[in-house]
Amino acid sequence: MKKGIKTSPIRPSTLADINRLADLSSISDKDRPEYIAIFLRLLDPHPKQIFIIGPNTQLGRKIVKLLESQSAPFTIKRSADNERIPHQLVTVTGQDVYIIFTAQKGVKMDKWKNDYLTFVRNIKWGRPYRITGVLPQLYHQRADVEDFKEREAKMSNLFPDLLKECGIDRIITCRLHNPASATDHPQMINIDTTGLIVKEILLKFKNDLSKLAIGAA
Repeated sequence: MKKGIKTSPIRPSTLADINRLADLSSISDKDRPEYIAIFLRLLDPHPKQIFIIGPNTQLGRKIVKLLESQSAPFTIKRSADNERIPHQLVTVTGQDVYIIFTAQKGVKMDKWKNDYLTFVRNIKWGRPYRITGVLPQLYHQRADVEDFKEREAKMSNLFPDLLKECGIDRIITCRLHNPASATDHPQMINIDTTGLIVKEILLKFKNDLSKLAIGAA
C-alpha cells in the first residue's frame, strides 16, 4: 500500500465479499459485525464512547476494529450482597455512548441480562448526551408469539422495554426475524442489510459501474 493512501476498514472490499454478504437467505454471526460496523459508520463517522459488555467480546472487538476505534473501559464491582455491578471507568457526561451487548440468546443472555440493565442505568447516571444499545440479535424474537389482533409482538419487546426504563435512548439491531418486533419507544433501528450492500457497491465500485454503464450504452 502506498504511503499516504488509507484503505477503508469497512468491508466488503471485494466483489466476493459483496456476493457473500448479499446472500440474504441467512446471516451468520460471523457477518453481523460487518453489517453493524458499516451502519454505525454511517450514523457516526467517529464514534468515541463504545462499551463492549457480555461473554462474546470477540464480536464486539471486531466491530470496534472495523470502526478503527477503541472500546471504553469498565469494571464489574461486587456489592455487599455479592451482586454484580458493572460500572464505567471513564466519564460519559455529554457523550454519545454506544453499548454493544454481545450475548443475544439462550442461557448466556439469561445470565448477562441483569448486567446489561445495571450498566445502562449506571451510564445514565453519568448524564450522557445519548445512549445507543447495539443488539446484533434481538432477545426473545425466535420464540416470540405475535398478537395478530394488535399486530404486536408479545415477548421480544420485553428487553427493549427494560432497557428504556433503565435509560437507553435507541436500539440498533441486525435483521429482525419479525418486523413486528420493532419498538418505537425506545426507537429501534433494524439494519437494512440489502440497502447497506447497495451503498457499499456504489461507494467502492462506482468507477467500475460507470465503465459498465458506458459499455452498455
